[in-house]
Amino acid sequence: MDSSIIWLLIGPILEGCLVALLVKRKAYREFHFFFWFLIFSIAAEILRYTTQHHFTRKTYFWTYWSTAFLYDTFNLLVLYEVFRRTFREFYRRFSWFRLLFPGAVILALIPALLFHMAFRNPHELRGITLLFSFEIAVDLIELSLFAVFFLLVKFFALPWRNYAFGVVLGFALLSIGSWGAYWLRLEPSLSYRIFFRYIPAISYFCALLLWLAVFNRPEPNTGWALKVKPEELLQELREYGKILAAIRRR
Repeated sequence: MDSSIIWLLIGPILEGCLVALLVKRKAYREFHFFFWFLIFSIAAEILRYTTQHHFTRKTYFWTYWSTAFLYDTFNLLVLYEVFRRTFREFYRRFSWFRLLFPGAVILALIPALLFHMAFRNPHELRGITLLFSFEIAVDLIELSLFAVFFLLVKFFALPWRNYAFGVVLGFALLSIGSWGAYWLRLEPSLSYRIFFRYIPAISYFCALLLWLAVFNRPEPNTGWALKVKPEELLQELREYGKILAAIRRR
């Protein structure tokens, strides 16, 4: 069997197993966007392979970048879903909290766009430049949200084995792979081409294996919304701020 077909099958098989686990655990009810992200991933991989081997290079080019844009959009939707459910009490009590996630996306997109414009390949289409900038912004959001969840697990007793943290950790792995590939893309050498081709795929397989391990067991019966009240969390943050300020003055 052609090795490319084997590589094609590994991803959809793992994704199919993960979809089955989501159905078994009834987790798709809580993670709607994550469930459809996996369905889309299976369809996108098959579509990319088909256009690459049976259609023109131009068709494959537009298919690849169109699906890449949809991948990033789904990533954002999944992260927003997790963020909103984890901080749902904040959404109920503070109207300004609704602006936090979209504001973070805009703040991440601006430096990503400026950075990519500065290092833009002169032969690159402007549309591709925008897509790369959007991808960098999504990666920043993924890593930032992982940092937030890590702090919640560390300091505010959010169970680390809950599904929400597992989903975010998987996307953090994806972002690390994307960043590594992107930085290597700036170095026009043979090693760059090899790494750029395989690093994202390896990080995605690692994320899939992580998600399979997370959803393979029932979620601890603690829920996955943040249990601490907004006022208590804000007070905790103020206390940590005072401690940091005292350390700086020393």
